[in-house]
Amino acid sequence: MQTRGMVLFFIGVSFIIQGCNILGPNPPAKAKQSQERPADPADPAEVAIGERLFKETRFAELFRATSHGNVNARVEGDPVLNQIGDGKTTLTSPFAGQTMSCVACHFVDQGNSQGLGMRSYAEFTEKSVIPARADGKTHTPRNSPSLLHAAAPRNVPSVFHYDGEFVTLDELVIGGFTGRNFGWMPDQKQEALDQIVQVIREDDGSDAVAAEFGALPYRELLAGKSPRIPKELRLPAEYRIDVLQASDQAVLNVVARLVSVYLEDLDFSRDEEGHFNGSPYDAFLKKNGIPRGPKSWQSDDEYTSDLTERVLALKNPKWVSASEGSFSFHQQAFEFGEEEFEGLKLFLRRKQDPGQSSQFVGNCVACHAAPAFTDYRLHNVGETELQYDTLNGFESFKKLSIPSLEDRQKGALVPASLDLGAWAVLGNPAMPRSQTAIMELLCPSNSCDPKANSELAVATFKTPPLRDLGHSQPYMHTGRHPSLESALLVYVQASNRGKSGYMRVVDPEVLKMQLNPNAIPPLVKFLKSLNEDYN
Repeated sequence: MQTRGMVLFFIGVSFIIQGCNILGPNPPAKAKQSQERPADPADPAEVAIGERLFKETRFAELFRATSHGNVNARVEGDPVLNQIGDGKTTLTSPFAGQTMSCVACHFVDQGNSQGLGMRSYAEFTEKSVIPARADGKTHTPRNSPSLLHAAAPRNVPSVFHYDGEFVTLDELVIGGFTGRNFGWMPDQKQEALDQIVQVIREDDGSDAVAAEFGALPYRELLAGKSPRIPKELRLPAEYRIDVLQASDQAVLNVVARLVSVYLEDLDFSRDEEGHFNGSPYDAFLKKNGIPRGPKSWQSDDEYTSDLTERVLALKNPKWVSASEGSFSFHQQAFEFGEEEFEGLKLFLRRKQDPGQSSQFVGNCVACHAAPAFTDYRLHNVGETELQYDTLNGFESFKKLSIPSLEDRQKGALVPASLDLGAWAVLGNPAMPRSQTAIMELLCPSNSCDPKANSELAVATFKTPPLRDLGHSQPYMHTGRHPSLESALLVYVQASNRGKSGYMRVVDPEVLKMQLNPNAIPPLVKFLKSLNEDYN
């Protein structure tokens, strides 16, 4: 976990990310935990300035349209930011009077004052609002995911967005700033880029966001030489640039890199050895002498296999009781007991034990490898198909005519409202840099060829981490599941329907699950044990 040095904060993609802006003035008190934590140092300058850019509202199309070329003007805010809600309650937004920024879709403590609670750089609603334009769109096409751990290093090709559209964070950042979430239409790419550069060059440090970061102009901060720059905001040489002399592209590159550095700094709590340590689950592993992360020579899959063996062989586990810690931001006890342990075993179990034919098999770790509980790959768990069938009738998705890659390249289309995930990226000439990564993520053993059979990519989406889910509901890329119980039922339905031949396509690992609704309560207990107080 990182404590934001200058200002606590969060980001937008749904901007991973889907673009937006939000942050409270005072970080909440740190929760009591079962382990001691050293005080976090102030954020490095590059992280703090990246945070400022993450919160920047003047990159929005509406700001450019109403400021008449003056980047330091005060403009009327975007009306779509006047209210926030959680699907049940609608309240005044802390972003009222502002134009769009990343944080408006990825909250941390901004909802606390309205009683909505904490977020882990996620939204409260199914889909985030976006600026009104002539296309009539009002919301992002997908739920805004948590950004914690989203930029973590991995041993597979890195892709960003639910569908793998981007292969670097820098590309993602520029794509977010210049995309529809900030109000820009597809034919306004250059205008959006020009706006970013103009703000960086002409900012005078007088806006509200700048006030949180020394009230200095960007050109002064990024040059890194002025004696007015406080030590904590003085950039290292590798990030410095004279924006008045540099090319537009060089300015854009530095902006993207600084926001990326900020995103890379967003992670769950870790101890001095780099192990996760903020949840009851982590405390349980430590208390029972079970390693909390892989050795230097282990992959996540190898560590997960070792973890599974140790957990399933544990005969007399030591429980974590509520007296050993507490939560400030979750309505649950800081504990790990018998119910959580049963859920953990179910989560880890990949086959039935001999002679126990009634035993549930979660097979969850096939895609959600420990310790972050993700494999960073692309999978189809059945959510798109189940949602489509709910709206259009049983097996409607199975009957859809989905074009082959060859037919798509000839102009064949699917309905714009149908979200097929990585299928829309694979073979897309507008996304050439993603192709190699998408191919490897879909076919890790080179035993298949998505280009020959694009059905393999249909409705595949990135596997999310499962830590601190209590601060990122609603769930799935559709955002249609308000609870863990509802989200887990997707796996029960997809697995059982798939094994009976009633699913068009679903990941083979989902078919290996042996679950019914009775398996959901222990799995929920375990998943809640992965919650922590992020601030």
